[in-house]
Amino acid sequence: MDLFSLPRPLGFVLGGGGSLGAVQVGMLRALAERDLFPDLVVGTSVGSLNGAAVALDPTAAANRLSRIWPRITRQMVFPGGPLVQLRTLQQDRTHLFPNTALQAVIRGYLAANAHFADLALPFGAVTTDVATATPHVITDGRLVPALLASTAIPGIFPAVSLDGRQLYDGGLVRSYVGSERGFVR
Repeated sequence: MDLFSLPRPLGFVLGGGGSLGAVQVGMLRALAERDLFPDLVVGTSVGSLNGAAVALDPTAAANRLSRIWPRITRQMVFPGGPLVQLRTLQQDRTHLFPNTALQAVIRGYLAANAHFADLALPFGAVTTDVATATPHVITDGRLVPALLASTAIPGIFPAVSLDGRQLYDGGLVRSYVGSERGFVR
């Protein structure tokens, strides 16, 4: 099939996997070089962070993300040493790191009050509903809480309360959205 004759709508599905988010930038760049841009985007975990950037501005996302990813350090996302982590765990009993540092990283490329309605494309952030252990896709409201929920790795970051639900990283139940149809990562 000729890449330029792909059927529409074209969706980008960006999976989780921490540093694989940096690898996704190369994929996005290769697609952009061939003028292939999505009509909609879905992401889970780190894929939701990149996915939000793509949905915000699909034609500039690869270049923008290629400038952001090399600057992100471990300390920016996981602040403090072992003593701070132990203190956080003793205090909260559920996680090693607060999500405030990750929130600051997110706000480095999205406005603090950005909403799904501000995006140029439809976007879904996949999370896991703690009560049901099922995927919950967020498609409206404020972006930053949705992205924090989609990236809330249990034991590492706290769950995010959103719309009466306790939400964790979408990768717990759907690291690759579409796995129920045989597209397993």
